[in-house]
Amino acid sequence: MILFISAHLPHPNAPQAGHRVAWHNLVRLSLEGPVDVLLFLNADEALGSFPVWPDGVRIRAVVGVSRFQRFMAVFLSIFSLAPRFATRWTRAAKASVRLALAEQTYTKAWLEFSATFPFSELMPSELPCEFSVQDVQLQWCLRAALVHRVTAPMIYRDEARFFARADTLECYSTKDAQLISALYGHAKIVVRPPQLGEFVTRVTRNMESIVPSSFLFWGALSRRENSEAILWFLRSCWPEVRRVCPNAQLYIVGSAPTAELRSFDGNGVVVTGFVEDPQIWFERAAFGIAPLIEGAGVKVKVLEMLACGLPVLATPVAAEGIDTSGNLMVFERTAFLPGLLEALQSRAISGE
Repeated sequence: MILFISAHLPHPNAPQAGHRVAWHNLVRLSLEGPVDVLLFLNADEALGSFPVWPDGVRIRAVVGVSRFQRFMAVFLSIFSLAPRFATRWTRAAKASVRLALAEQTYTKAWLEFSATFPFSELMPSELPCEFSVQDVQLQWCLRAALVHRVTAPMIYRDEARFFARADTLECYSTKDAQLISALYGHAKIVVRPPQLGEFVTRVTRNMESIVPSSFLFWGALSRRENSEAILWFLRSCWPEVRRVCPNAQLYIVGSAPTAELRSFDGNGVVVTGFVEDPQIWFERAAFGIAPLIEGAGVKVKVLEMLACGLPVLATPVAAEGIDTSGNLMVFERTAFLPGLLEALQSRAISGE
């Protein structure tokens, strides 16, 4: 019996790539044997639609964590845990872990998302622990706003402490494996490229489907790094793109766009909000864009655009951990617009 603890809802059709990665990890573990699942979810996730769970998976407990409870968990742990790790460290969540360990003998524990890593310290020392490291939190912190960067020493302390408890760390790019090894010296790191959305196998791009001079931004817009990236593009690049190419189109596809982002809808910009199946947008777009400057870890959104055959223009942050040969063009933000206009021109000249 495996104990699987997640800080977000694993779901095969989630708008967030990390939630889909968690789902694929759960499915894979269920093939090894029965799995007990503890879910410590944001309150809206706890009330949302749950998937049909794989055979052998038992949901042992679902603990909803409100915004106030997250704040209190961070406040009460301020000297022992970095805020980034403390958001699920509630009394109810800790009680759920202790009860599960008291009532069932497990062969290993799997911890999904960094907010679950502190629960490894509740595990008996003989129980193997495996961590799913979707992002190296220290790297995320150093790229974030100043209010987050001041917590870097705490994050480094805690990440080192939790990784020392882990028997195995699973990450999703060689770059992250090398970074973890250099920072923390962990000996057992497994690199497993993330599974992509099922829709990529159905995308068929051809001259009839592709709209010339069209761009796709794909990602969960509830994540600040995504919404800020596309807002930057709309303000800093899009007016010049439309001046040079009046027929240019921009498709912004992803869940929870802000009111500010929706205000750009029209005049060549389409803001879809959440879509159950993004296939049509991947078939229409001539290019993908990923102008991120925050975040860490391999970007599934970029992998999915590349897998569908889109040429992708990305910043170094968006491209890290991904093979830069082929259709991936990497530009610093200062060179993003010139690179994009050059790509547009070369496609027009070649007739593609």
